[in-house]
Amino acid sequence: MQIKKVLRNRENKNQPINLICPNGVSYVIGQWAIWMSGNMVVPLSSHHTPQALEYFIRDSESALVIAAPTTIDKVLLLPK
Repeated sequence: MQIKKVLRNRENKNQPINLICPNGVSYVIGQWAIWMSGNMVVPLSSHHTPQALEYFIRDSESALVIAAPTTIDKVLLLPK
């Protein structure tokens, strides 16, 4: 439900949005929410190193990073 609120309030559409969460239903829900909001999914893995995550986020010029509670620590450790 929180993903829906965040994505609904965004004015720009057709932007890359990073998604990092465990495989399973949470990934499917996140992916569909991003697609339904008119944006593109850039999937990330919690198995990537912090350097790889930083590279993927910067290279995709992501407008937003959506992380599950179990993967948020991976994103918070990245340099700003």
